[in-house]
Amino acid sequence: MSSAYRESRVIPLDKIFFVLACLYLGFVVAWLVNRHRSPASAPATAAIPSADRQFIAYLQSSLDLIDRQAKNPPAPSPTVTATPSPTVSLPPPPITPASNPQPRVIERVYVPVYSQPSPAPAASVPTAPVPTAPVKIATAPLPPPPAPTIAVPTPATVTSPPALAPLVPTNDSVKYTLVGVMELGDRATVLFDNQGITTRVSTGEFINGWTLVEVRGQQIILTRGGTTKVLDVGQSF
Repeated sequence: MSSAYRESRVIPLDKIFFVLACLYLGFVVAWLVNRHRSPASAPATAAIPSADRQFIAYLQSSLDLIDRQAKNPPAPSPTVTATPSPTVSLPPPPITPASNPQPRVIERVYVPVYSQPSPAPAASVPTAPVPTAPVKIATAPLPPPPAPTIAVPTPATVTSPPALAPLVPTNDSVKYTLVGVMELGDRATVLFDNQGITTRVSTGEFINGWTLVEVRGQQIILTRGGTTKVLDVGQSF
């Protein structure tokens, strides 16, 4: 009962539009009748202006559309919520033809431009010669003549005998055998064997009267009194 009572109280929107359109149409008809009856107005045979005819036709088509929609009401919704009212699509008003725009005319104005006269070239004035003062050149005094040199006899140099290398005792009966070479960075060490006793000798040291001069890989160079000897690993001296 409450839902039926609520639906009976809701007024459809199309009925409101229909009532308003009828009122407006009655007002327009009354205004037109009153206009024709007035003595100061135009004669009774005067025709309705084209703008009014178009508006009346537009209003009549709107009323017809509302009548058609009122005859076919929407089906009631089973739910309690109220059904949305249908929207009324009105036809667009007639478009009056616009007056043809007149083309614009662009006027051209010519402004004379006068070129400025070029200035006359300035006359060149000859420059007077500048008197030059005499320049005195100072001469340097001549150096005195060199004094005569006296030759002094130099004493004869006395050549000293070459220093003899220290004598190292040698023992030819002892044999040293080269058993290995060890390179420690920039310094090399040579190993000699003498009857089971290993002796370590570095570059510049003496062994059995010989001096170790250079180590080349697995070879060594020994010198004694201008004599050079080259030994490989495994050789003896």
